[in-house]
Amino acid sequence: MITATSPYTPNTVNAQGGILRNDIKNGFGAVNLASGSSVDLKFQFQDAATGQPKTLESFLFTFFDADHGMAHESREAMTVSGFSSYKYSDETALDVTETAVDNAALNAGAGVATFTSTMRGGKVDNPTNPLALTDLQARRAVTLLFENKAEFTVSAGESGYANPQGRNIFFAGASSLVCTAEAKCSSYQCPEGFGEKQDAEFEVCKSKPCTAADTVTCCTQSPPHRAGQGGRVNRNVRQQNKKNRKGRARR
Repeated sequence: MITATSPYTPNTVNAQGGILRNDIKNGFGAVNLASGSSVDLKFQFQDAATGQPKTLESFLFTFFDADHGMAHESREAMTVSGFSSYKYSDETALDVTETAVDNAALNAGAGVATFTSTMRGGKVDNPTNPLALTDLQARRAVTLLFENKAEFTVSAGESGYANPQGRNIFFAGASSLVCTAEAKCSSYQCPEGFGEKQDAEFEVCKSKPCTAADTVTCCTQSPPHRAGQGGRVNRNVRQQNKKNRKGRARR
């Protein structure tokens, strides 16, 4: 359960955006936030039957795609409170401000740090699978460990953008920052008689790289129709091209 504990402003410029982007899709949760605004969020685990808070012994939580717009001053920042440790890429693109990361704070599950974007980005480089991040996607993510918690808090802000817009905060549980990287089905060459499934980009193989054991997961005997061989060429055009080539050869 995610609750805004301060005034919350989603994008209102695009009628197809804003709160319509608050969703769970392809293994990611998303919260939309208008540029030039900030919000305090409480993430809480609840018992599905009773609605009561449910404490978990330990869990991982990852925030992805920390990037900003074309304006040089634009920034996306998140302050996370209540963690026991965190992990980011050795080549991270995040600017990290450690507020409370001493041993006492981490042992008490009271870690606090702010993660701020330093790179521009767009939809084209958004992650598609938490456990199959590219090097660029990993550089823009951070995974945090929480212990004996039912909830934690995040303060998110979007500042310095030249034009009004909406930004999506992506999150999930574990990620390939700390777990063994997985291979997506789109990297698997289906055997003869099979074709790639429509959602191959979002399906994960049992091992990396994919093997024949992943054929059922990744491939179908009724693949979607796709154009091939560079397009359809008019027969007259093909014949004229042959004549042109022969003419050049004689010359």
